[in-house]
Amino acid sequence: MRFPNPRPAWAGADVAEPIWVATGYRFFPVAECETLRDAVENLAAKAGLLGTVLIAEEGINFSVAGAAQGLDAFESGLTELCGRLPLLRSPAPDGRPFRRLRVRLRPEIVALGPSEGPLDFARASRVDADAWEQLLDDAAVPVIDVRNRYEVAVGRFDGALDPGTDSFREFPKWVEANLDPQTTPEVAIYCTGGIRCTKAAAWMRGRGFNQVHELAGGILGYLAARSEALSRWRGECFVFDDRVGLGVGLEPGELVACRVCGDPLASEVVRGPDTPVSCSRSHCPARDDHALDEEQPA
Repeated sequence: MRFPNPRPAWAGADVAEPIWVATGYRFFPVAECETLRDAVENLAAKAGLLGTVLIAEEGINFSVAGAAQGLDAFESGLTELCGRLPLLRSPAPDGRPFRRLRVRLRPEIVALGPSEGPLDFARASRVDADAWEQLLDDAAVPVIDVRNRYEVAVGRFDGALDPGTDSFREFPKWVEANLDPQTTPEVAIYCTGGIRCTKAAAWMRGRGFNQVHELAGGILGYLAARSEALSRWRGECFVFDDRVGLGVGLEPGELVACRVCGDPLASEVVRGPDTPVSCSRSHCPARDDHALDEEQPA
């Protein structure tokens, strides 16, 4: 049974304890999506969390915020419901990264589009920060950023290919037009938290790419593991919540978001506390809550 989700006390003006954002996902067969949705919604509400959870027949994907104790309870309960699903946590200094709790059913937990057959997630090749940097230095292995153009514009790994997509659904078309598994059987891909890579890699393996390396934990995992001096990342990592951008150590950066579409703006935008911030683009489509339902917090 579903019930109303009250805003937790920490979402008020004064935050008495540290608040953390936790992201995670898992691809696994979900037989009863509505049943899982109700259970997860109740679990998150009882834990005092805000954020977004997406559930589909292919699995679960979430980005939620709350106090450490609440996140511990949520992680424990979610493991019972969905199997082992570790949470990557990062600080939320102002304590209000989300406005409400939303647990929704979707055709996909990350929208890549229909596939010709079931995707193979079993042969995943995930590499840690050290191995990833070796791939960055390997001229024979293309490194591809599978995020969208507005994310790439504010932060990336030097030398990575930018497909220039406006949505993840465009990525398969870019691959088919620009890569041949016969001549380029090995590639490396990365995204924010790993979920887009996991799905893109499974799709690419189904198209004949023998080795598709994924950055374990995505950019967020890399930034958590690297110091400023050792990081190969340049810029900030755009995230789909009110923190907008994160840097090394997963500390909030200087980015601001367009209040119309949610896209990140350059840090040099001058603004006052009461000044609306919006894109200077001629086309600025409205996006609900930073398009969290269409893209993916992880």
